[in-house]
Amino acid sequence: MSLKILCLHGYTQSGASFRARTGPLRRSLGRHITWVYATAPHAAATTFSSSEPTATGPAEPSLAWWNMHNGDAQRVWQDVQQSLAALRRVAEEQGPFDGILGFSQGAGMAALLLALGREDSTLPRFRFAVLISGFFPKMDAFAEALQGGGRVQVPSLHVLGAADAVVPQARGQELAQRAFEDAQVCVHEGGHYVPANAEWRRVYKEFIEKSTAVEQEKESEI
Repeated sequence: MSLKILCLHGYTQSGASFRARTGPLRRSLGRHITWVYATAPHAAATTFSSSEPTATGPAEPSLAWWNMHNGDAQRVWQDVQQSLAALRRVAEEQGPFDGILGFSQGAGMAALLLALGREDSTLPRFRFAVLISGFFPKMDAFAEALQGGGRVQVPSLHVLGAADAVVPQARGQELAQRAFEDAQVCVHEGGHYVPANAEWRRVYKEFIEKSTAVEQEKESEI
């Protein structure tokens, strides 16, 4: 079975840099998955140090799905709307997608897509979600969007780092518990990065296979 997965990078990354960082994961999950790496439309306002190994090569743009704008909620949500518009274009040009994979802020953006897509038919739909180092954004507009229609029913795997100093494990747990129904939460011992050793590649593969099998059963019953 062939699958297509939309990938959303973290804060200060880009689609190209995230693709480079996830090379081992892509190669290990087989040639039957097409990976589409979207790039956020905003320049990141700040930078931070990540424990994730970086690939050598030219410097990549430092981008964001949204900036905090010193707590100006209206400007933050404007950023989000522009990012949603960018992802609509990606879906129109390269979709449809079976799954979505988001890292850090990209996981938050993925959660918004899943939640808002229940009522907005112009947004892409997904059969499963893999959210790594995700978090529940601490603004009322995000809470309303993520919880307004109840918990997201799409199967979700939440991968959290026990030693993550950028996004503490508790914030990832909050996203899983408040925004998703029957979320699968798995914790690795490292920090702020995408774990991709043999054990974790097996976790991803089993989750994707299980999720797509469940969705196929639902479709066959309709």
